[in-house]
Amino acid sequence: MKINEVQFKEIEVKLHSDTYIILVYTHWSGSALILQSVLEKLKKKHEGKFQIYKMDIEKNTNFIKKYRINAIPCILIFNNSVLTKVLNGISSIDSIEEEINNSVNGIC
Repeated sequence: MKINEVQFKEIEVKLHSDTYIILVYTHWSGSALILQSVLEKLKKKHEGKFQIYKMDIEKNTNFIKKYRINAIPCILIFNNSVLTKVLNGISSIDSIEEEINNSVNGIC
């Protein structure tokens, strides 16, 4: 689901005790599309354990500044509304799954 900065603030409140992932992307990034596919596969594999949201870097500059994002694509992993991990660029599905697992105490 695509979100903006305002919706992100609502998600922080709504999902304060859950795990969620923000994929930071641009519409022109082919690698972001690949990463989105990887995240969707992991979401299906671990159904109900985390949510995935997408945020366009070009439309949400305050968010980008707040979290000091300097590479696209980028994955932000939040647990209990706390940023636990930042992953820059593309990685294998296994390494992303491991990072999610390590970031949120064995969720996967």
